[in-house]
Amino acid sequence: MAPSRLQLGLRAAYSGISSVAGFSIFLVWTVVYRQPGTAAMGGLAGLTDPTSYYLSSVWSFISFKWAFLLSLYAHRYRADFADISILSDF
Repeated sequence: MAPSRLQLGLRAAYSGISSVAGFSIFLVWTVVYRQPGTAAMGGLAGLTDPTSYYLSSVWSFISFKWAFLLSLYAHRYRADFADISILSDF
């Protein structure tokens, strides 16, 4: 069942307020506490060594995870709909 207009409005308002609050907190953290804006520069995550491979390894793992899951679900999707004639052209 689709959500009502009231539910959609509440979700949109919550998303907007949350976005503004998050951006405000980021600005206060950056300006008042004089922190660099990115973790690679030693900022928000507290990484003080910009030559560290920690951040790169985390991003590599996340990218690998999403690539693996995307290929897995694409394979399952194709297997589920193999009998449909429109997919047999590809």
